Amino acid sequence: MDQLLQGRHAHRGGRTLAQRARNLVTIVTAYSRDELLAERGIGHVTALEVEHWLAQRGLRLRGLDHAQ
Repeated sequence: MDQLLQGRHAHRGGRTLAQRARNLVTIVTAYSRDELLAERGIGHVTALEVEHWLAQRGLRLRGLDHAQ
């Protein structure tokens, strides 16, 4: 998930990499599935891992509902 620390929503986590790493959940939950897949180095397997990681925390990607 290092790619997301510099991705399109990274600014939501702070200005420095350290701040962003501490706020990774905030960054990741700002993504939709399509945006996540559009990030360089993120494929379907990584996207599923990210979704699982969020689910373990009771969270999900933006716009993701149970009907999909």
